[in-house]
Amino acid sequence: MSSPYQTFLSAPNLSTLIYPTLFSVAMIIMMSYLTGPAPCSYPEDEIPPSTSSGTPARKKTLSIVSHDRHAALSPAPDLLYDLRGVPSPPLEDRERYTGHSSVIRDVLLQEPQYCALLEAAEKEIRGAMRTIARREAEGKDVGEDEGKDVGKDEREGEGDGEGEGDITLRVGCLCGSGHHRSVAFSEQLAMVEWPRDWQLELTHRDLTPEVQRRKAWERRKG
Repeated sequence: MSSPYQTFLSAPNLSTLIYPTLFSVAMIIMMSYLTGPAPCSYPEDEIPPSTSSGTPARKKTLSIVSHDRHAALSPAPDLLYDLRGVPSPPLEDRERYTGHSSVIRDVLLQEPQYCALLEAAEKEIRGAMRTIARREAEGKDVGEDEGKDVGKDEREGEGDGEGEGDITLRVGCLCGSGHHRSVAFSEQLAMVEWPRDWQLELTHRDLTPEVQRRKAWERRKG
């Protein structure tokens, strides 16, 4: 009868089983540290913002301005939508309300041409935002688009309160008087849920007190 000691000696050497396994585990752990995680891939429409170390994120602003047909915007908008081809709301509504009112907006939302232009505008604005995000991620200048300045801020460093490298995507909306169709259109665009890294600025140029006083003076003079 064999003793327990003899049984142990006759058993397979455990070290020949354990050591290779431990070595394999150690190699796997070491390789994971050396190679790091696999790089993330992003869908084409979800380009991430630039995350270069030491580079602060640039402020991005979507500026929507409504105005009349008489005076162009300065700086010129990157995207311009002309509402003069859309039928005007009834005269009695125009005399009582501006495009701020839901009365005017509801009337215009019954016009297929108005709704189609709204849909096209949202699509084009989102496309311009994706172009800007892609160029940021690639480290390119935002204005490098075959000669077209998409969202490039022409007023950088001119003391207007905007930081160095800030980006403004300017959208102009015009109609006859700058009081109804363009205002309603701008208000509808402002209600869209835009990307969270974009700030919204909405201006109705021809509804500001200064412009209204000037127009009243011009009417009296004429």
